Amino acid sequence: MAGSTDIPAGGVVGESKSDILAKLPRERVVPTLLVPAGDHAARVRLVRAALAERGWAFPLVLKPDAGERGTGVKKIPDPVALEEYPRACPAPVIAQPFHPGPF
Repeated sequence: MAGSTDIPAGGVVGESKSDILAKLPRERVVPTLLVPAGDHAARVRLVRAALAERGWAFPLVLKPDAGERGTGVKKIPDPVALEEYPRACPAPVIAQPFHPGPF
């Protein structure tokens, strides 16, 4: 890839996952919601709204927006775990519906 689709530093630790995913073709990326840092209740409401508006269902995957080589990636099975994750990770995170893979 060249030009505006470049991934700075090749996706190293600390880069924004949401910025990288936004540069890829939509049909190749699991739908993603950026959940900014901030008030815990507001962050949970934002994810719940995505569940309702986008037709998402549990399980979800939540992970820090800043690349950390897999650190902080959690499969969120239910609303109780959704309440807990933002407390453990107050930085911006991305939420995605779970995709079993392989691609």
